[in-house]
Amino acid sequence: MLMWSPFRGNIGTVAAVKNYAKIYSELGYDVVFIELCDEWSTVEAISKSYRIVSLTRFKVFKNIGKTNFLRRRDYFIYQFFRLRKLSKIFDEEQPDLIISFLGIAPAVIANYFQNAKHFGSIQGFPRFLNRQAPSNLYYKLEDQVRKCVWKLTYNRLDKILCMTPKTARELGSFLNKDTAFIPNPLFLENNNLSARFDSSKTFDFIFIGRNSYQKRVDIILSNFSKILAYRPESRLHFFGDIVSSDLILEFPDYEAIIREKCVFYEYSETFWSNVLEELNPVHLVASQWEDPGHAILEGLWYRVPTLFLNSEGDYTNFYLQYGAVLHGDLKWDNEILKNVICRAADEKLRLHLKDEVASQFTVQNVKLKLGELYYV
Repeated sequence: MLMWSPFRGNIGTVAAVKNYAKIYSELGYDVVFIELCDEWSTVEAISKSYRIVSLTRFKVFKNIGKTNFLRRRDYFIYQFFRLRKLSKIFDEEQPDLIISFLGIAPAVIANYFQNAKHFGSIQGFPRFLNRQAPSNLYYKLEDQVRKCVWKLTYNRLDKILCMTPKTARELGSFLNKDTAFIPNPLFLENNNLSARFDSSKTFDFIFIGRNSYQKRVDIILSNFSKILAYRPESRLHFFGDIVSSDLILEFPDYEAIIREKCVFYEYSETFWSNVLEELNPVHLVASQWEDPGHAILEGLWYRVPTLFLNSEGDYTNFYLQYGAVLHGDLKWDNEILKNVICRAADEKLRLHLKDEVASQFTVQNVKLKLGELYYV
């Protein structure tokens, strides 16, 4: 089987694709990765275990998309320039199955004449269906183009897998096609690391992600600034593609807090180990939308107390139905803070959220779903 998922940057899909490869290998498939440039050759867990076929031979082109100068649209467009090569590989490999995670439309076009069985795993709620995404003339035009491309290509997929019931429902309605809720396989059952939280110690609030409208860092900073009035020893730790200088430029009112109370870390595959071993963590989540949010699920898997701070985020219902804690306004005093932290840190709740929410995203659970629903 062939796996196609061209990517740049640190994204949650990479961990899911690794585990999908593990699942299909265990199901008896010879897994082969098709890479656009050099994205999978640099992932040791993949390059050491699977055969990789690259669409790009010349080194100079392997650097396309490595900067965010064009918001990686150059990388997206480059996929279409390599369609003939991708189609040729599909013809040469004669796969029993193709599964695409990112860059699905080019893969569907490349597979047009080969017509191999093709699954598409949707890695996020489509922007053109997202009523909360920022909109201007450019985005409206881009959304219309994407709608046309999706309707022309995604309907040719044999199976469409979605990470949440909501996405499966709304995308199925848009495409007028059957879709299925198949969670991403993120966790191994034998990974039993767990947060040790002590409410009597200094709170280490953590934020995971990048500085974008979606992640609503403004809500994070606003809440943290008010919490400091009651727990002045607290720190806010940023993990991901985010630096202090950018935050100061965008949020000058919080410059003193950013300089004195915030700590910044570059992305590392082992950052959760550092969080669990060195911090007394409380995970702050304020995203405007998620589907359902890999970092959120990871925090719940490791039983990290988690506070949802954005009541407008429509994804929160996915978590609130299991009892997750939402504090959706900026009203804080000592009693409110104590109560909210106590609820989020409750041992029974944290175990419940791991067992009922995060455990849906284990390798074993996804393997069973694939076996039962798709007879692979």
